[in-house]
Amino acid sequence: MSKLHLIQTQLDLNSFSKQYARLATEKDSLLFLNDGILSLLSSEFNSSQFKRMTINCSILVLDDQVEARAIDNDIDNLLVKKISYQEFVDYSLKSSKVITW
Repeated sequence: MSKLHLIQTQLDLNSFSKQYARLATEKDSLLFLNDGILSLLSSEFNSSQFKRMTINCSILVLDDQVEARAIDNDIDNLLVKKISYQEFVDYSLKSSKVITW
C-alpha cells in the first residue's frame, strides 16, 4: 500500500533526494504543504532529475494554500495536482502510512 508524504518545509533537491530515496516507494503521494510548496517554485524541482525521481508518484498541493500564496500560475499543472482539504483527508485515509518531513 502507498504512503502519503507531507512535505512542510522548503527543501533543496539534494536534501529531498536523500530523504526520498530512504523513505519513498513506488506509487506514493507527495503532498507539499505550508512552506514546502515553495520548493516547487525552484528550478531544481522543475528539473528532469526531480521528474525522474517522482515519475510513479502523485505530486500534490492544497489548492487553498497555493491560492493564499498567490502562486497559482507559477505551479506546473502538468506535474502537480491541486487538491482540496477533503481530498487530503481521503488520501490520508487510503494511505498505509503518513510521513511528515
